[in-house]
Order: sequence, then C-alpha cells, then structure tokens
Amino acid sequence: VTWDFVGSNYLWMPPIMEDPSAVDRCYIGGGGSEGGAHLWHLTAHVLWVGAEEQPFDFSLEEDGVRVSAMEYSPIDPNFRYVLTSNGSFFLSTDAGISWDITPAFEGPHGHYFYGSTIIASPVTFGRVYIAGSGYSNPPVYVSDDHGRTFEEMFDGLPHTLVYEMAITPDDKLLFAATEVGPYVYIRDENRWFDMAAVTAPDQVYWTVDYVAPINTVRFGTYGRGIWDFVIDSTASLPEKEIAALPTEIELNAHPNPFNSRVNIDFDIEDKTSGELKIYDSSGRLVARLYKGIFEAGANSFVWEGKSSAGFELPSGNYLALLVAGETVSHKKIVLLK
Repeated sequence: VTWDFVGSNYLWMPPIMEDPSAVDRCYIGGGGSEGGAHLWHLTAHVLWVGAEEQPFDFSLEEDGVRVSAMEYSPIDPNFRYVLTSNGSFFLSTDAGISWDITPAFEGPHGHYFYGSTIIASPVTFGRVYIAGSGYSNPPVYVSDDHGRTFEEMFDGLPHTLVYEMAITPDDKLLFAATEVGPYVYIRDENRWFDMAAVTAPDQVYWTVDYVAPINTVRFGTYGRGIWDFVIDSTASLPEKEIAALPTEIELNAHPNPFNSRVNIDFDIEDKTSGELKIYDSSGRLVARLYKGIFEAGANSFVWEGKSSAGFELPSGNYLALLVAGETVSHKKIVLLK
C-alpha cells in the first residue's frame, strides 16, 4: 500500500520513524496541508494508509524550513526529538503532544537530500547526539539534558557533512557516515578517528548501521558499494595482571618508540598455537595481530598503530602480549605521532 504526500515542504527523502507504541504505525516528517512543517502519523491498513497531520508547526512560520530528523529515547519513548533544516532543535516529553524549542541554539543544518540525523543514547537517559552540515559550524553536537543545552563534539572530525550516525548498545562507539569517509567516536578517547585507513575507498559515505549480533558497523557509499568494519573485542586486562605477567619468551620491538609501524619479533622452541595482541595503557584490547600456529624458530609481525577495526590509534604506551601455548610474554611499545 502507498500514501501520497500532502503539501510540498518535504525533503527529497523525508525522515521516517516507527511509532514505538504500535507496530503498524509510523511518523513521517513533512509539510502541512496548509503549509508549514508537520509530522504525519501514518497507520497501515490492508488496502490503504491512514494519515493524521500533527498540529505543531516546526517551521514556526518561516518559509522553506523542513523537518530534517526525528528520534525518540529508547529508554523512555515519551521523550522525542526533532531537528529542522535550519538547525532548530525541539523536545517533547509527552510523546509529541507538546513541543519546546531549544532557545538561542542553531545546530547543524540538514542536507537537501538526506536531512540531518539524531541518535539517542541507549544507556544514558537524556544523552542526545545530533549531526548534519558542518561547513560553517561543528558537524556534531551532544546534549546530556535531552537537548536543552548542547556542546560541540568534533575533535578529530573535519568540517564536513554528516549524513547518518549509528551507535553501539553500550554507547562506547558512535559511528558517522560523512562526505569525506567513515568515522568513529571512541568515548574512552573522547575524540573521532578516521576508519578508512588505506583499505576502504576514498568516497562519500551516505549511510551507516551497527549490526550488533555480528559486532559489525556497515557503511553504504556513493558508488562503491557496502563496506563492513568488524569491531574487535573491548575486553580489558587489569593493570595488576599485566605487571604480574611472566616474560619467558623475549619479545623484541623495533623501532621503539615508533611512528607508523613497528616490527615485533620473537623465537620459540617448538611449533605451538597462540596469539599476539595489543593493549592500550588502560588495559583495553585494541588489536589482535595474529591468532593461529606459531612456527618453531623466528616469528615476526608488523603493527601499524591501528586497531583491528582499521582506525588510527593515538600516541601513547601500548603492550604487546604474546600467548604461545602455556607461555605468556609481553613488551611495552611506545607510539609517537
């Protein structure tokens, strides 16, 4: 079944949001039967679609302003958020019955085709991320009070267009599909990182989804297909446990400190299974260089200062941890950029 848009004040691809209270209903951000920018509440029937125009006008009677993004809090769906094409942010605490605008705030404007994007944290009630055009202002902002106030959040992210964002269920990683590539915000590092490195295409990234069952972030590009990035484990190794580890096999790292790549070498007496991993200074696993069979004698591996997901890691102290059979050894490595 289909529904014909009413009015003309829509984006080319108007935002759509499921109704959290009913599986056969959704909201679409559009124009109004008599102008303006309204939400439409759609209900799917067997042969037709019912449409109810919501009363609030998000354009505030300003010509050309469109509904650019919508979202609701997964923690309490009564809290709902709307961003317009001119960067105005609106909050509802009663499931869309009434709306309040954030005063004295102009957020990212929406792209004429895709609009902008809103992500509500799945674990921190009140935390909201918004993103859009960042040419003349930061492309991403964050709020911890449902959008009543915002802070800039773009350290490591260029002034560009952010088309879409996705988030992990633990709110530790935030992904952005941008005009200049795929980016990830790591909460523990408090900054953005380029995920493309040298393997993914230098292209516009229009869409992004996080597929939790396979721990994968999936980007759609403009003309270069779909690219998956598998997110490695974030398991950590306690500091006391690191200090107590034996060093029965001598690990060599050269150069150390290093800038772009380091060689990690070691000798073992017998062929055995094992793995070589990299931890950061907080004890968090950031890269798994190898898992399989080590040959007897000399073994050598190269680490380029990147996580297993392919994004650049910051300067700092890291730990190479070797598990070979029942033997565990480690080596401190310093990355300087």
